[in-house]
Amino acid sequence: MNARREDGKGRYAGPRDTYRAAGNVVAAASAAPFLIINGAAGKVIRIKKIIITGMTLTAVQYLRVGVQKYSTAPSAGTPAAATVVPQDSASPAGAATVNGYTAAPTPGTPVGSLSERRTLGQATTAAAAGFTDTVEFKYGDAQDNENATLRAAAENIGVNFPTAPATAVTLSYEIEWTEDGN
Repeated sequence: MNARREDGKGRYAGPRDTYRAAGNVVAAASAAPFLIINGAAGKVIRIKKIIITGMTLTAVQYLRVGVQKYSTAPSAGTPAAATVVPQDSASPAGAATVNGYTAAPTPGTPVGSLSERRTLGQATTAAAAGFTDTVEFKYGDAQDNENATLRAAAENIGVNFPTAPATAVTLSYEIEWTEDGN
């Protein structure tokens, strides 16, 4: 007989339904979020990792890439919904949504910054381009370390350039998270 595994707060700590979304976006030259994962009613969304790769723009530029948590939903902008894919085909459809934005949204109410990295964005021209960096944000990967967590439909986590880049940035993204009821 398997005993229920719990963390130090009495919450279920066993396997959870795990989901991924990936895509490409041409992010506007803005400090507003270009990628947002939205919470869902009745579900707890725990972000495991966010990966940003292949950042290119008109000319080589150092970029700050940040992850922000918001307590209210963004408005406006031009979202492109990513397909939410369960890691296990026996899992139910994912409740969280992921949007890449080509026209920057008006962000919701910020809770605060979760992470930030500095990286070198490469030029789009093949002759000038170097290798692009991969920026990875991991949450809850150490024992007793919580994931970045969304507990309401209005809550969301956005990825942005805290300092607006000189031009639009073409990039690829991947997000992994779990969903459950507690």
